[in-house]
Amino acid sequence: MLNTPQAAKTTLRVKFSYVMITLTIVGCIIMVTRGKQAVKRHETLTSINLEKKAQWREEAIQSTSAKP
Repeated sequence: MLNTPQAAKTTLRVKFSYVMITLTIVGCIIMVTRGKQAVKRHETLTSINLEKKAQWREEAIQSTSAKP
């Protein structure tokens, strides 16, 4: 048999874990919906990375051509 403070701590831990589980599930659902919206806008990680690399290439070309 648990004494009262220990039982209260255990109950609090269980409630906290339920809250964390709920927040994790809600966060996952939000991320999935935002990801699907990004795909509809054609904002994939691949396209973003390709754009960044193209920009870096341009900057590298400009910096090498600007040097005497």
